[in-house]
Amino acid sequence: DTLKFKTLVSGREIYGGGGIMPDVFVPADTAGFTQLYDSLTDSDMIMSSAIKYCDIYRKQLLQQYTPASFFSDFDMSGAMQLLKNEAVLHNIQTDKDEWLGSENFISLQYRLAIIRILWGFQEFYAAYATTDKVVQAALTVLNNPDRYNQILAPQDYGKR
Repeated sequence: DTLKFKTLVSGREIYGGGGIMPDVFVPADTAGFTQLYDSLTDSDMIMSSAIKYCDIYRKQLLQQYTPASFFSDFDMSGAMQLLKNEAVLHNIQTDKDEWLGSENFISLQYRLAIIRILWGFQEFYAAYATTDKVVQAALTVLNNPDRYNQILAPQDYGKR
């Protein structure tokens, strides 16, 4: 392979040219990515509805919650109803089965949007990181010295 490189720290050989295979594979969960979700994100409906929700309830939310308690404890049913109403007003098809298939994912995106609006990007990313499977997999490796060293150890892949 002509695109062979050695890593700087461990001298491990890596090969380019055909994409990169990660050291830790994390499968993508795409179950929530429905046509409804696409329509809501393409129209920026989740963010615009979150802004409206925050405009209405900002004072109460800031008095009652911290970013962490909002993320873990806030009942999203009222906010989700506002989103559903907004979707209908903007002629976004709201098939019941698609709502059921996407609701958890949409609710998470909506919850994170509210955190971003009320508390800013730092709190948004702190909350997001707790839900991102790639971040969680990386933290698992970083917190396990044996696994971390195993991944970074020089590998003998034989002649190529």
